Amino acid sequence: MKVLVLGAHSDDSVLGCGGTMARLSQEKNIIWEVIFTNGAKYPPWKLNNIKLIKERKSEAKKASKILGVKKTIFFNINDTEIKKNIEESVPKLVKILKKFNPERVYVHHEKDMHTDHASVFKILSLALIKVETKPEIYGYEVNSWFNFIQKPDTLQVICDITSTYSTKLKALEVFKSQQTLIKPLKKILQIKGLYYGLTSGKNHTETFFKY
Repeated sequence: MKVLVLGAHSDDSVLGCGGTMARLSQEKNIIWEVIFTNGAKYPPWKLNNIKLIKERKSEAKKASKILGVKKTIFFNINDTEIKKNIEESVPKLVKILKKFNPERVYVHHEKDMHTDHASVFKILSLALIKVETKPEIYGYEVNSWFNFIQKPDTLQVICDITSTYSTKLKALEVFKSQQTLIKPLKKILQIKGLYYGLTSGKNHTETFFKY
């Protein structure tokens, strides 16, 4: 199976579906990833630093390699400005969808509270209108809790990542420039993973909206 993963920021996909990506790779699926922003606005004491952008890209490539991603593509949009770049991003994503022809896409869920995250979902929605083949769409969470935003027309899917949880943590450790953000997010994800694990009987899980 060919799988496309979309993330607004370099660490989003690892936080949201890194364990699933590693598991899919181990199962011999082909994974491509698109990272929309260049990472120039965090940490703020290195604001718009060219060296920081190179560092963020390098970290993303290392994490992708750990998870088994075959190809990583950068759209190089400034952080917090994806909404301003929707029109130009749609044809770029259409081109990737047509070339790679994925059977499944992982993306930020549509009700994510972060404007960059929600904009990536919108770009995918607009791009899918322009392609014939319609892949399965799985929405992942980074910093919001599904239980409070559940939609009646979507299916909540829980993926067992017990066997690849350590790989996900290894990939997260690569983001040295982002640890002040990742450390608290990891705690949130651990709590949510425990909750979903208790409800599903698994040790470690990632949860998705299937659209």
